[in-house]
Amino acid sequence: MDQSEDLSNNKPPVPLPGTISSIRIQKNNPDRVSIFVDGVFLIGVTQKAVLDYNLAKGTSINLALYKELSQVDTVSKLEQYFLRLLARRMYVSSDLFQKAKNKDYAEATITSVIRKFTDKGWIDDHAFALAFARDKYHLNQWGPYKIKSALQAKGLPSKFINKAINEVFDKANSRETFEQLVKKRKRHFLREEDYLKRKKKVMDYLLRKGFSAEAISKHLDDLMKMIKG
Repeated sequence: MDQSEDLSNNKPPVPLPGTISSIRIQKNNPDRVSIFVDGVFLIGVTQKAVLDYNLAKGTSINLALYKELSQVDTVSKLEQYFLRLLARRMYVSSDLFQKAKNKDYAEATITSVIRKFTDKGWIDDHAFALAFARDKYHLNQWGPYKIKSALQAKGLPSKFINKAINEVFDKANSRETFEQLVKKRKRHFLREEDYLKRKKKVMDYLLRKGFSAEAISKHLDDLMKMIKG
């Protein structure tokens, strides 16, 4: 099992209750300490946990306190893991959930941390959906249906998806986008000499990009003239 697995149900490495014999700062991570009971390593925790629980040499630790410290440390590790990921780029909550699951964190722990990060604004599914929709439209020229499908695959709620798409496409110039897309593939379309088949190729291409048949049809004849010209 992964070392970051939820430890709250694991048995302690020494019999409890016991008395803390020493607390040592870890060499590789000065923000963490190792706690020893009767000379035997019991658990590693953060410096903050030592202060929060008033841990010191001579403090008695029973099984209940050990399990609580284990869970607090598991939450702390998961929070640090999420912060490292979010420092690099935005993540949707479902992606973070799956990444944590893959590291054997308990679902209840993951849900709790995601809720905390969401409340603080560190995870924002609507902001993610909006940024994703903007990038895919402006950089890749995806239409609303393709963007919606991609966001649904990420497990985002419909309310965030629909709101993001509405914001992006409310003032979007579909005709201009169609012209740019068709111009890039003009030579490809002109290989088809049959006008109706060529027209179908243009329609199918724009449909695959995620635009509606209704939106395409409004400009299709003008697009065909542009190709011919």
